[in-house]
Amino acid sequence: MKIFPDQVLSETEETIIAEKLSDPAVKKWLHILAYNVGKSILLSSPGEGQTDEQYLRGLANAKGQLSVIDTILSFEQAKQNDASQ
Repeated sequence: MKIFPDQVLSETEETIIAEKLSDPAVKKWLHILAYNVGKSILLSSPGEGQTDEQYLRGLANAKGQLSVIDTILSFEQAKQNDASQ
């Protein structure tokens, strides 16, 4: 499928990304995003006129957002661990 080309990052590109993600401002921003998404999950309840399916879809979406943020944060951590070995 041409819309999703198979791409691989080079070692240099991974290092550049890890450096950017290790910036304290970027890490802080990612943690703020995760906090806000997590807070919305904890405080959520079905809205007026919202079906259970719609509510559960929204929860799944928010959990997906947290998963993406966690993956981004773990990429930086994994590169640091690789560099120290």
